[in-house]
Amino acid sequence: MSLPGEVSLTRRVTVVAALAVALLGGAVADRFLRPAEAAPARAALVPAGMPQATPVAALSSTWYCAGGTATPGGAADAHVTIANPSDRAMRGTLRVHPSDGQPRTAPIAVGPHDRADLRIGDVVAAPYAAATIELDGGGAVVEHVVVGPNGFSAAPCASAPSEQWYLANGSTGRDDELVVFLFNPFPEDAIASVTFDTEEGRRAPQNLQGLVVRSGGLVVVKPGDHFRYSSVATAVAARRGRLVVDRLQLRGGARRGISLALGAPSTGAVWYFPEGTAAPGTEEHIHIFNPNDREADVDVELTLWDDEAEPFTLKVPAGQHTTLALGSEDRVPKGPGFSVTVRSMNDVPVVAERTIAAAAPGGYNGVTDTLGSRVLARAWALAVGGTGPTLSESVVVLNAGEADAVVDVVALQGGREVRLPGLTGRPVPAGGRAVFPMADHVLAPSLSLVVRSSTPVAVERVLHVPSVTSLSATVGIPLWPAA
Repeated sequence: MSLPGEVSLTRRVTVVAALAVALLGGAVADRFLRPAEAAPARAALVPAGMPQATPVAALSSTWYCAGGTATPGGAADAHVTIANPSDRAMRGTLRVHPSDGQPRTAPIAVGPHDRADLRIGDVVAAPYAAATIELDGGGAVVEHVVVGPNGFSAAPCASAPSEQWYLANGSTGRDDELVVFLFNPFPEDAIASVTFDTEEGRRAPQNLQGLVVRSGGLVVVKPGDHFRYSSVATAVAARRGRLVVDRLQLRGGARRGISLALGAPSTGAVWYFPEGTAAPGTEEHIHIFNPNDREADVDVELTLWDDEAEPFTLKVPAGQHTTLALGSEDRVPKGPGFSVTVRSMNDVPVVAERTIAAAAPGGYNGVTDTLGSRVLARAWALAVGGTGPTLSESVVVLNAGEADAVVDVVALQGGREVRLPGLTGRPVPAGGRAVFPMADHVLAPSLSLVVRSSTPVAVERVLHVPSVTSLSATVGIPLWPAA
């Protein structure tokens, strides 16, 4: 169902774009959320430093999508999906902020239990563009997708700005391009500084210190213009104002791919990654960035199918980042999947990301970068997804708590929730994980899912398009209790 005035998604005549159109979707759920628990007496509870919906009863809500291209044939053609979980129609404004030129707006209308799929390039034409979505109600969920010759990637948009942002991973190595988007959607100019931790220490390019981000402006930073390193962590600090920061990673060579990720607006004591794999042909790395002035003692814990493994103990020096290559470690089983929990053990919060680079015969084919979850929740929205002959989707649930969980997965189809055969009342034991291949339960090229659990869990979505060497893994969007 669509309302008059809804912005529609324009289809590009390429294989990758056609698949991305099928992927764009929205989903929402009950709202039960609590902060992630740190180890008892070892680290304090952390705030929910990740995107989340406002209560349905809120009078308005705003989302920020900071990065992508907005020209025909661009490297990362930007799309936005807005999901409306409520019983009433929702209206609002899409404001697109180009890297060159003035912002332009378009009306948004989303029916109850429906979604709107928007293409940024239909509103402006610019090398790069960001978007603000303003709605006349709460409970909305927004994700964005980029599509290009290197494949597609999906990520949540930001539900709040911040004075600081962190990216634990990136590469400016040969054949790679790292793009950092600094977006200021507010009426006053912001002033920011961008610094990097590289393989050879800290880098602070002079022209990125005291950088002015104009009101309503988008500044595009390409670290590869300053240095070439295969491992780069980024810190953005706003001296004045607040910003939204996204990262776009383009990879060439043997690990060709595209990856879009929202930055972390704060550090945290605990990070959850439900999906993990050490299958043949697959490389998985955990990246940990410590932007503080004290060394961090960090444990990387594995949740296996039916076994236990000693955690990896790492020391991350102040102001530096480190990477753990899980595939080269003997204690990581080859073949079966696992989940990862990154936990600070000495009250020095960090930022954690994961990279999966996969090729046949491991099942996946592509590269994806994922920011971990900061929270456990009883309800998660997976707005973008689908199944079909050339598209696969899996939902991965990590139960990091001490009580067994009972999980339901439902689809939003035709403006209503639809129970999926075999995905009602699925048990996930305490300290365990479960993987649900969606094609075993439903075939739908556009599939929006809601995951509900009797106890708080972490949820991740994995999308795979083998025909275009494309892989996208993203933590879902948790939802707060209704007011």
